[in-house]
Amino acid sequence: MLSQHAYVTEKLEGPFPQRRFASTEERQHVLDNLSRLSIDAAGAEVTGWYLAELHVA
Repeated sequence: MLSQHAYVTEKLEGPFPQRRFASTEERQHVLDNLSRLSIDAAGAEVTGWYLAELHVA
């Protein structure tokens, strides 16, 4: 959609720390979801940070 309006979108190398988890329950919920999706959280969310990919247009 953006390219139709002459925008270029790039994904920056990351991930980027977005925020700390609000609680241990939120952290566990995220880790459980990542595990269910077969996404390895080692070096990422296990550090206590909610991480994000960054796309710039």
